[in-house]
Amino acid sequence: MLGCVHEGNRDGQGGGGFSGPYRKWKATADEIKEDILRNGYDPELNSFTQYYGSKSVDAALLRIPMVGFLPPDDPRITGTVERIEKELMVRNFLFKRYTEDDGFACPDNPFLLLSFWYVEDLIILNRVEEAKEVFESLLDKANVLGGLFSEEVDLNTGELIGNFPQAITHLGVIRVATKLNEVLKRKNGKSGNSIDTRKIIDFSRYY
Repeated sequence: MLGCVHEGNRDGQGGGGFSGPYRKWKATADEIKEDILRNGYDPELNSFTQYYGSKSVDAALLRIPMVGFLPPDDPRITGTVERIEKELMVRNFLFKRYTEDDGFACPDNPFLLLSFWYVEDLIILNRVEEAKEVFESLLDKANVLGGLFSEEVDLNTGELIGNFPQAITHLGVIRVATKLNEVLKRKNGKSGNSIDTRKIIDFSRYY
């Protein structure tokens, strides 16, 4: 959270007409960032880790590129995404949250929002065609009642499980759809091949 404050207030002046100790927050965010870079990154793995001293990754690390913690072409960013692909991605671009035993008896099914975070990372890393391919494959997982998504997916059956419909999953869909279309239009021109949003709810009227 403080890292976001830092990235959003580089001049230490704040914004939006709100007052606050922005310089103090920025100084604290800088300290936290330096500590994370020193202790939360493993050079042998070329990846940030689940916690200090860990040799494992956590899917929450997919958020790092999204908040601008480091430039997207920084090897520590690309290495982290690649490590998550290797350790946590299962079939059909679905992700486990982590590999360590969390003490719960129930199986850890893929959390759908993680897949949309991944697509957003691909866009940030300029892996745009991959992002388009993955996103459209994920859209096929929506149900037939207007393209709605659940919280999780059963890894064995592909069934949508957990909270349904899940609002946070749909926020991930909308974020990716808008960002990916913007990038594809810039890349290919106005007549370029954008994503097939016919598979999901038409949310364009809300913008």
